[in-house]
Order: sequence, then structure tokens, then C-alpha cells
Amino acid sequence: MEPLIFIITSGIIARFSAPSIRSLFFQLNITDQQSWRKKNFQPVPLAGGTMLFVLAPILCSILSYIFSFDVFNFDVFVLWACSFTIYLLGLLDDIFNVRASIKLLVQIIVATIMIIATDLHLDNFQGLFGLGQLPLNLSLLLTGLLYLVFINMFNL
Repeated sequence: MEPLIFIITSGIIARFSAPSIRSLFFQLNITDQQSWRKKNFQPVPLAGGTMLFVLAPILCSILSYIFSFDVFNFDVFVLWACSFTIYLLGLLDDIFNVRASIKLLVQIIVATIMIIATDLHLDNFQGLFGLGQLPLNLSLLLTGLLYLVFINMFNL
């Protein structure tokens, strides 16, 4: 239930603060300019991801303090740090057009850190596709590949 409260609250605050954040990004000239990679015809502020990325941890902190939710532990910290790295990579890519090989390298490093530091990996298919328990190496490789797929899927 707690994640749903965080998501709904973040969405509501982001919706109502969007105009002021957009104008701030326009004033600071933090905008996405037209190029061969982009289809926009006028500058677009790079504020959408920034708003949500700033709001979510702040709201998690405030609401977990108010309602005494225990949402912060080492795994959550690592996931936030990895998410922040991917966010910065995306922002830098929007501003400076980072090469695809560099983005892939950073994503592989982040996925490796997430798997090793949090020990969150897909280790059992529970009979799906006729598979059960996976060997550790295959489990880690498959989880890393899935992280990369999802990172790039949401980016597109």
C-alpha cells in the first residue's frame, strides 16, 4: 500500500508543479533542441524526469517519517543511487548527445552494481517455460540482461 501512496502523491504534486518547473527550465535554457535525433520543432524543457526524480525520494522521506513506514534500507539506497546514475546519464544524453557505447557501458556497470549490491536476481522460473531453479551464473546474466532491456525500453 505504501508504494501506491508514494506514486499517487508524487503524481499529484508533479502535475500541479509542472508549469513552474517548466518555466524555470526555460529560463535556465535547459531545453531539448531540435536535431537529427529528435522530432520536436521548438525547444522542450527537460523537466519531466527531473520533477519526478526529485519528488519521489523527497516524498518517500516525508511520508515514511509521518506514517512510520520502513522504506529505507541498504537495498533501497542502492536502487536510488543506481536510478540517479541512469537519470544523470539520460539528462547528459539529452543535453550533450552521449555516444551509445558509453551509455551501454554505464548501464552495464549500473546493472552489475544493482545485482551484486542488492542480491536481487531472478533465480527461479517456477516451472515457466519448463524451467525451475537457474544456475547462479545464468541467473545473474539473465537478470543483468533484463535490467538493460527495461532501462532502454523505458528510455524509448
